[in-house]
Amino acid sequence: MVILSFDIEEFDLPTEYGLSISPERQIEISEKGLNNLLDLLESEEVPATFYSTVRFMESISPETRHRLVAGEDFEIASHGMHHGVMEKGDLTASKTALERLTGKDVTGFRMPRMMPVDMEELKAAGYLYDSSLNPAFIPGRYNNLSLPTVPFSEPNGIIRLPGPVTPKLRIPLFWLGLHHYPLPMYKALCRLTLRKTDYLQLYFHPWEFADWTKEKDLSRVPFLIKRRIGFPMIKRLKSVIRSLKKEGMAFGTAAGKCAESLSR
Repeated sequence: MVILSFDIEEFDLPTEYGLSISPERQIEISEKGLNNLLDLLESEEVPATFYSTVRFMESISPETRHRLVAGEDFEIASHGMHHGVMEKGDLTASKTALERLTGKDVTGFRMPRMMPVDMEELKAAGYLYDSSLNPAFIPGRYNNLSLPTVPFSEPNGIIRLPGPVTPKLRIPLFWLGLHHYPLPMYKALCRLTLRKTDYLQLYFHPWEFADWTKEKDLSRVPFLIKRRIGFPMIKRLKSVIRSLKKEGMAFGTAAGKCAESLSR
């Protein structure tokens, strides 16, 4: 199964590089990218899972929120209260707030920046699955080579849905991969992973699909981040979706994969 997942959040990434960007601009850029994404997903008729912060969901326009909620094949999961430090009680509070804002059941969670999360606290908050694990080695960020690359259950019953890596070599297929890998190579690695494991949860952010690269105050965001931002990324993701469809790969949501894992 292919799971297209998106961390819909305020665009606070420039602050990691010492740049100033107002909370309003953070939401504006991410919301613009989200609407571009929704145009693509609706036209290609593919499901998706959206890991949303409460701050983002509260701040976007009613029209954009309606597009998310109205999509029968769009799942809403939690990305915390905001894209910052997780505080005690945020797991429960974010689940409750997102369900109130969207009217949809929220059963999944992804920690901002895919940092570790306590499985017992996740269980106590009423979640069924976690998607915060990147089973790769990325210097300075992740070193999870001992953990599985496919869905597995924790002793307390929480299903873990890892991020995208290839089998054996664990080549990351996360968002930066689509920015930088040659497109034929990225598609080939996706196909290889699906043939070997029947599981691939890709993940991106809405601000990758909005063109903000010419804005003077954001010009110092590193090239590693901003390469192919905006329309080129929309074009690339569309090409990946169509390529996997042509191969006969099934698309679904994270909650759907969780239910499939529980039924086995």
